[in-house]
Amino acid sequence: MQSAANLEAFCGLRRSEVLKSIESVRRMAGKAVDVGEIAFTTVVSMISGMFWGGTLEPGQAAERLEGEFRSAAFKLT
Repeated sequence: MQSAANLEAFCGLRRSEVLKSIESVRRMAGKAVDVGEIAFTTVVSMISGMFWGGTLEPGQAAERLEGEFRSAAFKLT
């Protein structure tokens, strides 16, 4: 668990990741959007930023981490 002060410290990171997601949706105007996928990617990117100091950029490492995280989350639900 993160303390309230620690969560507050990451407000900028969370805002930045949400804005990236909003921009991603805007770029897909007129196309089908997988909101669940966008939300999941946003959350994983925020978590990686809070715990490991960087956000996910598209690529193999990001896809691998997302896949592992998705698998772990699926096992919990």
